[in-house]
Amino acid sequence: MKQAFQPSRIKPPIRQMARYLIPFYPLFVLLLSMRRTMYSGVPLLRHQWMSHRDQENPERILTFSEALACRSADALPLDEIERLSLKRKRIALISAFFALCSLIGSVLGGRFFPACMSLLALLYCALALIKYAHRTWQIERGRLRPDCPMASLREFLARPNVGWYLLSHRLFD
Repeated sequence: MKQAFQPSRIKPPIRQMARYLIPFYPLFVLLLSMRRTMYSGVPLLRHQWMSHRDQENPERILTFSEALACRSADALPLDEIERLSLKRKRIALISAFFALCSLIGSVLGGRFFPACMSLLALLYCALALIKYAHRTWQIERGRLRPDCPMASLREFLARPNVGWYLLSHRLFD
């Protein structure tokens, strides 16, 4: 018995490949995809903005003693958090040193891509260093003045000796 004519399954992949040979078609597809993604997120953002606007006091600054009272019973002790932050700060400093060495070698060697990658690694290490230094600073400051509001990252970075705090504070205890 004769089978009915079936269209070739080869044509759709060839058509799909041929579309990408048209100049700027991949860019056109990218823009269409971005537009679909953007329009699907607009209602969610509008809902979040409306709910945030309706709150009476969205930002409340806690004191250190209030933050301690809000902690759960199975949370890590502050000494352990401080020790882990110091350990991670040391790791970030060592990684930043290696990234800096790689950056200098890449720049002196005239290699652009490795220099960019080393710069990104150095920035990432710097952000981690600031994060863990800020955490230990908040714990120390909170222990000294538990009823003062907890300081923000902006206040931490505005201190005059923040560079020395980042690099040398209790680093080798």
